[in-house]
Amino acid sequence: MQQAETVIIGAGPTGLSAAYHLEGSKVVLESTNCVGGLCRSFKMKDVVFDIGGHSFHTQHDEIRSLICEELGVDLHFQKRVAEILFKGSRVPYPWQRFFHLVEDRKVVEDCHAGLQRREHRGEPMNLQDLILAKYGDGIARHFLFPYNKKLWLRDLHEISCAWTSERIAGLADESTGGTMHTARRKPLDENSMVGYPAKGGFEEIFKNMAARVGRVEFDQHVCFIDHQMKVLMTRRGNMVKWERIVSTIAIPELVGMLKHAPGDIVRLARELPYVSLQVDFFVTSEPLDGVPQRLYCADSEMPAHKIAFNSLSSENERKKPYHSIIAETSVDDLSESCCRDRTDRILRGLCDAGSIKGQSQILTHRYELVKYAYPVQSHQAACIMDVLSHYLECQGIYSVGRFGNWEYVNSDECILMGAELARRLDSRVKRTGD
Repeated sequence: MQQAETVIIGAGPTGLSAAYHLEGSKVVLESTNCVGGLCRSFKMKDVVFDIGGHSFHTQHDEIRSLICEELGVDLHFQKRVAEILFKGSRVPYPWQRFFHLVEDRKVVEDCHAGLQRREHRGEPMNLQDLILAKYGDGIARHFLFPYNKKLWLRDLHEISCAWTSERIAGLADESTGGTMHTARRKPLDENSMVGYPAKGGFEEIFKNMAARVGRVEFDQHVCFIDHQMKVLMTRRGNMVKWERIVSTIAIPELVGMLKHAPGDIVRLARELPYVSLQVDFFVTSEPLDGVPQRLYCADSEMPAHKIAFNSLSSENERKKPYHSIIAETSVDDLSESCCRDRTDRILRGLCDAGSIKGQSQILTHRYELVKYAYPVQSHQAACIMDVLSHYLECQGIYSVGRFGNWEYVNSDECILMGAELARRLDSRVKRTGD
């Protein structure tokens, strides 16, 4: 039987960061054969794909220094170029700043009129009310409502608005200034600078980190945790004795592994809402000329809500003979027939938008289903997480990360979460020792 002071479940951004910063003996158990989690990468026809569209941007100087200086990752930075596909034409992102460029003047008039009609009746309590109060019913009706319903697949009244200041860009007079560094994340906008590894995929960041953390064991899917005996087991039959666990997997999955979890804890974990994705990967034989790095779409004819033209992420990828397109579609039906239909509709949408010249341009394709893609910030999620976190920590288990904390955060915040938890755990050990 193996033994470690700390067992870290998951070799994604949070788990690797925790391992990198933690003192004492530790082992990282990863269920797949690679690092990166949702930030992992792969190649088809020698072009790079990530699991969704990724880029590096952070408000935290500590994380920027860690990645670029301590780990020595060579990042290619460039201005972010994003657009919105709206009824067959494209306008710059974000909609609330550039709707005046839409060809349909009736849409433009509706958006302007909605801004004039805005009413502020106290603090908005949900995402729908916040959008109406801040942007007006025109901007809401033409883009922000259909886009967010397409992304979240639920009534916007059910979603908290506590996270929106870090995600949804303001109006034209509220530019975030892409070079500002503050403690809070700023929404991406037309001023944002984003980075990507100069060679390879987004996973390169986490390969560099994994090389510094010691023991990372692959194909070790944890299936059983006895928190009374302080033992866990993987599907391969490996047993590990632990003093504490740092878990970065989805908290409903973690709670489901616990041998002695009370029924009310299991029930609460199952109530946490999330969005799954179908991610389509296309290799194209033609250069990606005249397209942005990101294309967002609320139109119902196009299943995907976001298209990433990943070959535009670095100069190394741009100069290759073939190129990569990644389409993200929120899904609640994972059947194969529905997946095929969505893929066909995405391809037609790309052709109609002029992003590709024709389906014959696609050399190869595959898709991947991601069960846990976006945690939904429901009104109950924060309270549920308080209960679950307290219970788990009493057992010596620390749940952290996007689906460990149930927060809609990017990889830089996940890295920070891992570092901060490591500091908290190490300081606790030191105080106990003293």
